[in-house]
Amino acid sequence: DEENEPFLSTRSEKPLYTRAWWKFIHALGFLTGGITFIIGTSCYFPDDYDWIAGFELAGIFYTIGSAGFLTVDVLEFFTFTEDAWLRLNIFASATGSFCYLLGSLFFIPEVENLPHGVDVGIWGFILGSAFIAASQFCKVVRIIREKPIDYTAIGVEGGAFFGATFFLIGTIMFKSGPALASNEYNDVLILWICGSVFFTIGGIFLTIRHVGL
Repeated sequence: DEENEPFLSTRSEKPLYTRAWWKFIHALGFLTGGITFIIGTSCYFPDDYDWIAGFELAGIFYTIGSAGFLTVDVLEFFTFTEDAWLRLNIFASATGSFCYLLGSLFFIPEVENLPHGVDVGIWGFILGSAFIAASQFCKVVRIIREKPIDYTAIGVEGGAFFGATFFLIGTIMFKSGPALASNEYNDVLILWICGSVFFTIGGIFLTIRHVGL
């Protein structure tokens, strides 16, 4: 969102978003989210579908990835401070990322076994996906309305939109309680993999923007 005037450091007139450390953390957080979501979902795919350690690893990788997404949102929220609507948009995305983080923690078996742990995990991802999808959709619409259209920006925000949408559909299906190793269970995992890939694609487009390719 470089068309907005962000907070300027008192030490320099150089906007935060142009600094190397800011770009590095920004891109790393996004890529970390997408890649760890792919790895985490893959942990649910063992041949016997009874790999207990896989369930734990999945929750841990989801937690790491969600923290990466939240880092991106927090970084943007405290950088782009001039446009109130944009900041509200970023806050919605951050709310979704926080829901992901909470839900991911409750996907870890030891935490999931707490009272209402399963519900917290599932609803964390349903609400998180809904917030992120709505936020990213608004960003895509805003980018399309601007001329000339910034196609790499659409790649970033569109990737996150489709990622969240696939997770929203998949988690709603998962809420119905498909049997382990059933076709319905596999359909959920495929949707989560697709969502994770789209999140990663968004991170790749963001990296391309930051390195100036």
